[in-house]
Formats: sequence, structure tokens, C-alpha cells
Amino acid sequence: PGPSMNQQPSEYPDDAEDDGPTYPCPDCGRSFRASVLEKHARICKKVFVQKRKPFDVVANRLGEFDNASELIAKAKRLEQ
Repeated sequence: PGPSMNQQPSEYPDDAEDDGPTYPCPDCGRSFRASVLEKHARICKKVFVQKRKPFDVVANRLGEFDNASELIAKAKRLEQ
């Protein structure tokens, strides 16, 4: 019998054979094999070190109006 329709071939067939021990990422806590952890840690550090400013829903939704700054200020006063 051939592979089932739900199974997809591995993009990295060499990696599928290496089922060695896994180690947690110091930044996100996900576990990876030692051969992959180094590359993941570099990328993960870039993602988790940067602080994103909070998304302002009010400013995003009201930004298109002519009097947007007034509406945003009023919405912030009502929030408090």
C-alpha cells in the first residue's frame, strides 16, 4: 500500500532519521535537536528580544476619518 493522502513527504529526509535528544530553546522553551537548536536560537532571539508596541485598535479603526485625532482622544478618555 502507498502512503495515505494525509501524509506528506518530509521536506528534509535526512533530518527525519535523526531522532536524537532534544534541548529546550532558552528564549521560547520549544525543544529542538542539537543540530537544529543553534539555527533556531539565532532566529528566535531576534523575534523575542524585540518589544512590539501595543496595537491601538481605536487609532487603527478611526484613522481614516478627517477628525481622527479628536475621536481617538475621546475614545481614550472613555476607556479610563
